[in-house]
Amino acid sequence: MAVLPSLAAHEEVVRLAERRVRRATERRQAIEAEHTQAEQALDEARRDRAEWVRSNPDPQILMF
Repeated sequence: MAVLPSLAAHEEVVRLAERRVRRATERRQAIEAEHTQAEQALDEARRDRAEWVRSNPDPQILMF
């Protein structure tokens, strides 16, 4: 990184970096929340499928 000419320039770089970190944190939190919701939806779908399979046995199996 090039040497900046003044304290003000350094302060601006720090402010920009802090803002970047805040935005990245917000995006990460949103992504983590979406991932949690997706996992919950998957778990629910798997439970519903398992319940459906239990409630609807394959009639061909009963023929044997």
